[in-house]
Amino acid sequence: YTFGSRFMAIMAVRLTDITSIRAWIGYTNATGLQQLGSATPAFSYAAFRFDTGAGDANWQAICGNGASQTIANTSVAPSTTVTNILRIQWALDATSVLFYINNVLVATAVATLPAQSAALRQINSIQTLNTAQKFVVVSHIKTRMSSIA
Repeated sequence: YTFGSRFMAIMAVRLTDITSIRAWIGYTNATGLQQLGSATPAFSYAAFRFDTGAGDANWQAICGNGASQTIANTSVAPSTTVTNILRIQWALDATSVLFYINNVLVATAVATLPAQSAALRQINSIQTLNTAQKFVVVSHIKTRMSSIA
């Protein structure tokens, strides 16, 4: 992404199981395996996380800058029956990242934002924390970048 541009990503997501699972949905400069390797990865990212190993009962809105992260509890639990619309949007002046679930603002991050030089890529990944097979159903992804407010 580019600071000074309005970057927005919308992902329609449903988890098929919410037990013993780590899920990352958003943008990162890590590979999927690197991001999934930890509840607190040392990379740059803006993403939603659901990780029962970290004690998450709800989607967490998280920004990381490679050294530390800021976590906000969205108070919205993931669903196995209903698709959640997850949206991540950078402010035009690049001073904050806004997190929405089902078109409701659930968190605003102003600290530990991804580095301006970070080359971020889409991540929609899950990892089972036991031996059971898990799936994430992504029905659509929309990405938009604009310099218009």
